[in-house]
Amino acid sequence: MRNPYFRLFFISVNVLLWSALVIGFLRYLGNQQSYTQFDHVILNQDQILLYKTNSLDSILQIPEIVENKWNIIPMINVEIRERDWHVVEILSKNPYKTKSHLLLDEFLNTYQLSKLAINVANKHLRNLKRLSEILAQKENVEVLFTSETTGILHEVRKEKPKWLFMSSHALVAKLQIMGALYLENLVQINEDLVFLNSSNELDERLLTEVNKRYKKIILKVNKKPNADQQSLFKNFLSADLALLKEMSVLKK
Repeated sequence: MRNPYFRLFFISVNVLLWSALVIGFLRYLGNQQSYTQFDHVILNQDQILLYKTNSLDSILQIPEIVENKWNIIPMINVEIRERDWHVVEILSKNPYKTKSHLLLDEFLNTYQLSKLAINVANKHLRNLKRLSEILAQKENVEVLFTSETTGILHEVRKEKPKWLFMSSHALVAKLQIMGALYLENLVQINEDLVFLNSSNELDERLLTEVNKRYKKIILKVNKKPNADQQSLFKNFLSADLALLKEMSVLKK
């Protein structure tokens, strides 16, 4: 009776040893990669603060936001409707409903923003050419592009590699899975900024890997970060404008 158990134990040990060797070799290969920082006006800032609100009026009625005087970048939702891009308000996600405020080109012509974050609300990308035309007309506006749909990010980045991009939450899930296998250094991070819904989504090892790639981490906050969070993060996204103003003052 001992032989079958011994054989099973021997096979298990061999599998574990070979797995450890393969993981170690793959980690070695991953660590041989070198990275450089993308040179961009927004990335060169000491701190990035994004104001994400579903109400366009809350942005437009505050001149300091429109003129980027508080070092706070407003984020708007855009959507392709028929043949043109609109600035929209998301009324509900299930069922998906939006309300158009105005055309994107009208928005950019009316409000002289120097920096703007754009979130594509569509689940499928259409008429990227028109979006490119609109943004090309405003070369003085520094744009940060993002979407909850990973496919849209990949498609736009393939066509516009010099644009600035913030990741969807799918990247964090990929880092967590590969990190559990100690293979986080093999994860491809194409985006320039990595978005986190909470400070505990990535452990210290994964945060180190992201920072090694010269990627900026954007943490979503609903209240003032505690001392530990402020030591780890300095770039934030929030719907609370007063909170962002306070953090902007703290960092000056």
